[in-house]
Amino acid sequence: MKKCISGRQTGKTEKLIMLSGEKQIPILTLSNQSAHEIEKRSIEMGINIPVPISVKEIMSDNYLNNIGEIDSIIVDDADYVLKSILRTRKIHNVEAISICNNDISDKII
Repeated sequence: MKKCISGRQTGKTEKLIMLSGEKQIPILTLSNQSAHEIEKRSIEMGINIPVPISVKEIMSDNYLNNIGEIDSIIVDDADYVLKSILRTRKIHNVEAISICNNDISDKII
């Protein structure tokens, strides 16, 4: 798994857009608005990406029933996405997370 770790407003999403365009893997993001912003930014960058997906979409029964399996996904703002998914199960805060990096395919981008 590739990891893009940096502060806010440092170009992480642009890197994910480039990866999405290169691999044709959709980006999962927090909201419909952020999905729209990612799509708009990709057009500005001249990169053709699959339509970004919001947490609300991916958690809906309609999505589950109408979309085939997704082999791979890119997650933008993973901390916010995780919190949003957990909120649907009445968990309000993530105190800490760990991320393993001992897989040979791990890479910081």
